[in-house]
Amino acid sequence: MFCIYKLTETTVADESGNTHSAFGIALYQDESGQPTRVIDSIFTDRITAEDFVSLCNRLELSPDHLDDVIDDTLAVMQ
Repeated sequence: MFCIYKLTETTVADESGNTHSAFGIALYQDESGQPTRVIDSIFTDRITAEDFVSLCNRLELSPDHLDDVIDDTLAVMQ
């Protein structure tokens, strides 16, 4: 089964109106070029987000486990 994860970047504003980048993950499950699922604003650090996406691809993470892996990663980071 074709499955690849890619980094996403969005601009978010805080309560004061200051903007910053937030990073997430997009899941692609076919060759159409359209993501099957996008989860934005998981990380505020680009390198952490890139490492996370790379690990998901390297381990060939099943899409069924993506939410759990995100939850576990964020829990460890706190």
